[in-house]
Amino acid sequence: MSLQEYDQLDLSYDGALARMLIDNAPKEAAQGSISLSGEHNSDDGRPPYLTPAMQLWYRRVVASVRGPALQQLRSEFSAIDLGKGQRGFLIESERDRIERRKFEEITKERENYFTDEKVKRLSAELEDAKHAYEQMKAANGGDDANEWTTKVYIGLLGLFALPELPLNFESFSKFPIITPAIAAALVVIVAVGIAFSSHIVGTTIKQWGELFGGHVGSRDKMKSVRFLALGLSLFTIAMGIVITGRSLLFQEDIQRKLVVGEPLSYADYMAFGFSIGGNILIWFLGVVLAYVAHSHIPGFGLKQKIVKNLQEQVSAMYERDLQHRKAQHISSAQKALGNLEQLEVRQLRSRPDYVAARSGFEALRKIDNRVLALLEEYRASLVSAGEGRSKLEFIVEDINNLSDDKRLRIDISAYEQMKLRLPYA
Repeated sequence: MSLQEYDQLDLSYDGALARMLIDNAPKEAAQGSISLSGEHNSDDGRPPYLTPAMQLWYRRVVASVRGPALQQLRSEFSAIDLGKGQRGFLIESERDRIERRKFEEITKERENYFTDEKVKRLSAELEDAKHAYEQMKAANGGDDANEWTTKVYIGLLGLFALPELPLNFESFSKFPIITPAIAAALVVIVAVGIAFSSHIVGTTIKQWGELFGGHVGSRDKMKSVRFLALGLSLFTIAMGIVITGRSLLFQEDIQRKLVVGEPLSYADYMAFGFSIGGNILIWFLGVVLAYVAHSHIPGFGLKQKIVKNLQEQVSAMYERDLQHRKAQHISSAQKALGNLEQLEVRQLRSRPDYVAARSGFEALRKIDNRVLALLEEYRASLVSAGEGRSKLEFIVEDINNLSDDKRLRIDISAYEQMKLRLPYA
């Protein structure tokens, strides 16, 4: 009788029950943020991924007649005696029970994991870092820092500095009481100084408005002035060493030519100028590189790197301390389901009473499909009503979230991809 009552529901698209549901779409879309029912809802029988309006309609219209019909069918399956104390079962119902039990076990594991002090501390650091970064991102018009990675940036800056090694080694060897080893070390020191100077000057120019704008206090401006002065001082000192070394080499060339009676040529002066100009060009290219590689907001890229580093730490800890436990529960659920499916194939499918019970279940599933069709129709209406609302979002429970907050915010397109279904547990 219960199945007949369920079948008598008017689930046509133009029926009163359908209108009771569909008419809620514009109002619900106007909320901006909509919470969805979870994938597994304990024993309350709510289908997953339903909006509040869909849940209310389902509870008022469908659940009151579908629940008894489903229970009646489960009783028919459990009335089948398989011997040795085993009873028949509805495989779809057992599958949902196994999945729900797996979900509950994983949820317990998550709760235990997120009570660990180290996990809480690292999660709090990540949330603070993300908050600080999001504030800077908002100031940047919602765009990420998109600075170059440290490895790429340092690598290119070092690549630009490589020509300084052969360019300066010979001239630095002319300093009095300097061995080749000391000259090589001095070449490296000058190259690092020029590279660091390029970094300071390039980033300062890129971030000039944020460092010296009218909104910046005098104390912060003085910090930036001192930082820029350091960069220019490094350049001046490095170039002073380069010019001195090149002058000593040039004087040696002059004396040698005077001894042999050769006049100084235009090429000699060009060689002197090229060596000096080469170092300046390398410094200038470094300035351009620093300008291109950094954001115009000071510290923006660093904040992004901190967030990324903390996310990697959280992910590694999650994988090490929780993921393997989740995998154990998933494996146990798969094994239990596999055993049930084998039992169904071996002992149930060939029985006439099981075939008769399955016939009743298929009749229920046909009605379920009509219910799902109306729910899908409502979702389409909701999506249509929310298409012009760029901020419309849906909140769903996600047990794979790396934080203790299981809420996952998704957009309209992601919600459309979620499969609606009715539970059988």
